[in-house]
Amino acid sequence: MLERLKSLPLTIVLTILLWMYAEAQFTATREGVAVTVRVAAPANQPFSMRLFDPVDGRFRTSVPLSITVKGPQNQVDKIYQQSLGAGPRDTRFSELYFSPKPSDLKPGADAMVDTVAVLNAMPYFHEAGLTVLAASPATLRMEVDAVRTISRPVTFRSAASTQVEINAIRPNLADVTLPQKLLTSLGENNISVFAVPSRDLAELPPDTTQIIPSLLVVEYPGSKDERVTVSPLQVNVTLKVPRIREDIVVVPGVPIWISGPPAMLSRYDVDLQPKFLQLSLTGSPAALQTLRASLDTSTATAPHATTAPDVGIHAYLDITLADHPSDTLQARKLRYTLPENVSLREAPKEISFRLIEH
Repeated sequence: MLERLKSLPLTIVLTILLWMYAEAQFTATREGVAVTVRVAAPANQPFSMRLFDPVDGRFRTSVPLSITVKGPQNQVDKIYQQSLGAGPRDTRFSELYFSPKPSDLKPGADAMVDTVAVLNAMPYFHEAGLTVLAASPATLRMEVDAVRTISRPVTFRSAASTQVEINAIRPNLADVTLPQKLLTSLGENNISVFAVPSRDLAELPPDTTQIIPSLLVVEYPGSKDERVTVSPLQVNVTLKVPRIREDIVVVPGVPIWISGPPAMLSRYDVDLQPKFLQLSLTGSPAALQTLRASLDTSTATAPHATTAPDVGIHAYLDITLADHPSDTLQARKLRYTLPENVSLREAPKEISFRLIEH
């Protein structure tokens, strides 16, 4: 009995190995395996190639296929699980690509490729012992075009709200590579290269020269084409953000409004020092223009007024129930309300006051 127990672990191991061997040798066939195939130009060859996708009716660098495979059961199950996005990710499966022979390529003419033959020639299927029996579509239509490289000037582009002085762009020329057909349809002069700064220029100190790394972006009419590339990817832009004179509106004679419980306001007078304020305001150009127009109109209708007109600028002193009459002045923080898109640049933060009984 003891001898049988000793041999049991070895028996289990041998059984598992035999089961794995039998599964690997058992042949299976699976239809409807989804794969994506990408076409790549032969090494060091000036070609641009795309495959026609019958699903969306346009040329793309990769197209989805539905295939039927045959081979060892475990490998068939593995590729099917990969096609469903299940199980551990196999990078080779997601990067199925082929490169035609240069001798088979003729720029300007489409080529027809046998899908099954292309797939069976791929190392991925060969190494897994898999054979592709059928594919949909059965034939791939391949667009072949020559590749051209043109030189285009680099133009700096920043946010419209930030003015800059450009001293230099290095390099100031970029190489744009694209298919010949696309170049012909666009026209070289309709292809622009812009240098986009990698940081917010509004954060730069004014009147200082800075070297800003900027990414290159190619723009042209129509939709984006992934075959259009630019070199280099980045340039250095030497620039300066000029000091901009801040637009300020000064409003003199702003009265101070008293805010507090009605019982307090009816019982006490408030002595203020000073009684009027002068405020310096800044803001958006449109808001300041509206503010100036309102002030000018009020001045014209009441030229001898000693207080500022009510144009939405208010200063408040808040009185509370805890306040009491006093012979001495005390300081308290002021509260301001301003028109939209207008802010205080210079204004008193506090005011001195005391309560006086009627």
